[in-house]
Amino acid sequence: MSEFALESMIVGDILARWPDSADAFNQHKMACPGCVMAPFMTLAEACDAYGLDLDEVADTLRQTIGPDMSSQQESMR
Repeated sequence: MSEFALESMIVGDILARWPDSADAFNQHKMACPGCVMAPFMTLAEACDAYGLDLDEVADTLRQTIGPDMSSQQESMR
């Protein structure tokens, strides 16, 4: 598993916690921001639906979210 468990997080939760993550979804031509399925699909499921590489999308998200992600991830526990 990767450094942060983005892969198993719900897309809507990612977007709510890190609004800048919308840029990463858009970069991969994913319509997740504003999608009615975002509150129900994990990042892994969304990548599968789009036929995208999960690790590549997760890496882009981590770069977009930046170093604040670890402290925000800790506060979720």
